[in-house]
Amino acid sequence: MTAHFTIFGTNSSTFKTYLRFAFADEGMREVAISFISQLWIAQNSRAEGVRIKSTRLRQEFGRNIGKIIAELRASGYLNATKYKVGCFSQRYCLTPKMTRFKFEEIGEQKKLETLQKHESDRSILPPIYRKISENASKTIFDSEKAKAFVKAYPYCSQTARDWRESFITLIERGDFPAPQVDRYGRLHYFWTATPRDLRPFFKSPDGRVLAHIDVASAQVCLHASLYSPDSLEKLRFIEICQQGTFWNLLNEQLPVQFDLKNEDSKRKLKEMVFQDTFYAWRTYSSPYTEAFKRLLPELAALVIKERRNRIIGSADHISTEMQELESTIIIKTAIASVLNESPDAYICSLHDCVICTDDMKNQVKNAINAAFLGKLGFAPKLKE
Repeated sequence: MTAHFTIFGTNSSTFKTYLRFAFADEGMREVAISFISQLWIAQNSRAEGVRIKSTRLRQEFGRNIGKIIAELRASGYLNATKYKVGCFSQRYCLTPKMTRFKFEEIGEQKKLETLQKHESDRSILPPIYRKISENASKTIFDSEKAKAFVKAYPYCSQTARDWRESFITLIERGDFPAPQVDRYGRLHYFWTATPRDLRPFFKSPDGRVLAHIDVASAQVCLHASLYSPDSLEKLRFIEICQQGTFWNLLNEQLPVQFDLKNEDSKRKLKEMVFQDTFYAWRTYSSPYTEAFKRLLPELAALVIKERRNRIIGSADHISTEMQELESTIIIKTAIASVLNESPDAYICSLHDCVICTDDMKNQVKNAINAAFLGKLGFAPKLKE
């Protein structure tokens, strides 16, 4: 019987979506999961990484393994270093983005049963999520203009271009997983996988331009819930959130600063800060944790306190609490409010962002501000 692996753990649904777009070919996707899972199992006993010869890789995983490894490295899921100068072995090591996942080997029948259960679970959506999914299913996509844009745009890597081309193909074929609500209340569907630069090629069912109302530094803002009501630092934190200056101020505290005008550089800064400070399982010192402590010492101490109260590796993590709060504010409060007033409105969620038609922008902004005021006591900075 053929062996298969299922992936579970924090943010595993995001990784599965990534695999679907990075490897449009199902065969390559299966090879990628098999390679990662076997590496994960081996790495549990060898933290420094696993040494594998190139010939063995090709024999065991086929000729496409080189492309798979290149994609995983480019996306930050895998590190590979030369074992020795002049040799044909590499030392492979999964990055911290992957170590929070777990893999379970399952048989063919179990795999089929798991897929059927997932499909059944996904089809049962609460009313508000069902309405959002219905809106999304009617969205118009100009694939020809999107293809021309992707072909002409000077992406920094071929991987970035290939990912977008695969995404366009999946949209054209309608080959998307059914909408799914995770345990934190966030909706996962095609909008959550859409590359930012392809969003302008979508329109409402009646052909109207779509607006994206985004909460600036939303995940940071949500941590206002950790402060006590009488905290003096909370007032400064709220001011930072309302001005949208958190990343600029934190960057100034670092010994080596990032170029925040460059999107890739800014994304890297955010990744390192969340990895080391807000959502790290263990407390340790790094330039990012020290900068955070200098900027907001009380909040840094509260985050550490929360972290110590959680069981390492469990689903009970401060990040899950913030994701639940995000979905409560954006979907269950703001979007629900808009749909109560305008039941036929085109409105969708994209985690901390709300997608609507241009004429609905002010109503959506007011709803988001009211939702934040009700839950956190302040209105954040909104951007389009």
